Amino acid sequence: MAKYIITLMIEAAKQDSVKKKLKAAFGEEIPIHSVQKLKTQESRADRLSEAGGLVRQASDIVEELKNEMDHWYKSIPENLQDGEKASKIEQARDELDSLHSQLEALDFDNVSFPKMF
Repeated sequence: MAKYIITLMIEAAKQDSVKKKLKAAFGEEIPIHSVQKLKTQESRADRLSEAGGLVRQASDIVEELKNEMDHWYKSIPENLQDGEKASKIEQARDELDSLHSQLEALDFDNVSFPKMF
């Protein structure tokens, strides 16, 4: 018989509370292999820094897609580069280039959060 790993998110104060909730919901026969506490960001600045990292990852992905479209367009024979497909590829490449520029222009360093007290 196949085995599956299922991930659930449960709010509780302690890991023991999580295990009790799982056993109450699924019974004793379901083995609990692990319970892991999610790391929460400590501060707004940390959360903003994480967002900046995600935007950089998105920018890299968009740039990769743009390069793929550029390579695809350049691989089209010259006699077909005026066709509809080539035009759509070129348009997608240009839109990705614009999006990449917008993502690169985002500046997360200029935000400063006030202290709590």
